[in-house]
Amino acid sequence: MRYVIEGEWSGYTSSQQRVCHRRVTEKQYVADWIKETPCIRFTDGTSLYLTVRPCTFREKVKEIRGYDSLLDDCRYYKCNDVSKLADAKKARQCADAFKPLAEVAAKKLGVPLS
Repeated sequence: MRYVIEGEWSGYTSSQQRVCHRRVTEKQYVADWIKETPCIRFTDGTSLYLTVRPCTFREKVKEIRGYDSLLDDCRYYKCNDVSKLADAKKARQCADAFKPLAEVAAKKLGVPLS
């Protein structure tokens, strides 16, 4: 099944609201994440409101790929606020850097690493 993901930027005033992201995905986990995350907040006080819907049969969707990498990063780091995204990336990098050491220590102690 294909899903259409749309992002509408809230703008600084109501007259500036517009769809600035649209893409099609076949990945169910991406559609589920969009359903759980109704918006991404930016540091300037604006938001990107997200919606997902199934594609109709033979529907042609004009894609606007404006925020692909931001949405992918937010989904990967489980974050819906751009101001917290950098901290989440740093925390993940630190955890990945120390993971081999933790695995060695767990093996020596005979404790499973969860």
